[in-house]
Amino acid sequence: MDQQKAVLRISLTFFTILGINPFKKLGKIQVSCIISFLLILFVLVFLRFSYEKVTFALISDTFESTFTIVHVLSKFITLTVVKPTLKELLQITNKFWFPSVDSQLREEVENVLKILRMLLRSFLVFVTVVIVTFAIRPIFDDTLAISCYTPRSIPRVIFIIFNNLVFAMSAFAVGSFDMFVCAMVVLISVQFKILNRTILSLDLGKIGTRIDERKCLEKMRECVEQHNFLNTFLQNVTTVVSPALLVYFTIAPVVLCFELFFISKSSNFAEIAKSCVYVSGIVIELFFFFCLPATYLMIQTQDMINATYNSGWEKCYFLSIRKNIVIMMQRMQKETILSAGKMIPINMETCTNAFRMALSFYTSLQILDDKTKQIWEQ
Repeated sequence: MDQQKAVLRISLTFFTILGINPFKKLGKIQVSCIISFLLILFVLVFLRFSYEKVTFALISDTFESTFTIVHVLSKFITLTVVKPTLKELLQITNKFWFPSVDSQLREEVENVLKILRMLLRSFLVFVTVVIVTFAIRPIFDDTLAISCYTPRSIPRVIFIIFNNLVFAMSAFAVGSFDMFVCAMVVLISVQFKILNRTILSLDLGKIGTRIDERKCLEKMRECVEQHNFLNTFLQNVTTVVSPALLVYFTIAPVVLCFELFFISKSSNFAEIAKSCVYVSGIVIELFFFFCLPATYLMIQTQDMINATYNSGWEKCYFLSIRKNIVIMMQRMQKETILSAGKMIPINMETCTNAFRMALSFYTSLQILDDKTKQIWEQ
């Protein structure tokens, strides 16, 4: 229980900074400023076309910045709109099961939660390092954290502070969403793991008396109720995060494509480093925060049928227990997964497909760039 509280506490680190902590009053000023700043930056990104020579690099850079802002807005607005629901979901986690007798299972659960805590803390460090790195970049070169038009009427120092502030808030918004989703999915997976072990421990083949039959039926009823509870909880979590995940999984391959393109074309070390950081961030999000936890969840839910089948029901003397086990296995055949937009199932295959799409787009972009150069040379 303490491990779970620690995980949830870490996952809410950035929520307070953004003014959207589910257990505190909404910071309306903070939220309004963040959304306004992002929209202003969105306009400034496209103003580059009015003041700079239109080149393929400018178009590509604009697309990348646009996708980044849309990505951030989708996650931040989602967290703001569903703030009351987030509070309800976090409170419901108090009803989660925890192994009280099986020391081996308790140790396994604690190890999983320790790994999750380490991942979340490492991500906090990563985000902090990225923000500091991008904040000091303008000191050494003429680039900004998010490329956009720089108004001459505003002193550059003030504009750099504005740009860095928006970038920092963007990193906090993305980090908040990612850590919340990861924590929820892993905690649900752990609950399914505990439920699987509980079903296996029924050991139906050793039930020989009517008293044991009644106790077993009661435990089976508790398992069914827990299964229904976890399914409902996962559906509620999916409903909350699904729209923003759909936007992200649509945008991520495109952003990866443009970043790879920048890396291959740029000769500026600072620009290459910037693109590498973006690519690293997207890969970490895709793999560690979404696809890997979702795959772990899928494995645990699929193991439920095996756990039920291997509970010794075929050796059980009582017909009532055998009938209930068959019904349980039928109910557990329904697929239980995390999805994006309730259309894209999230798992390791999704991660692989995203990388394939990015490489495919990158190849197409390279061909288009080569043809553009040929046209200009002619």
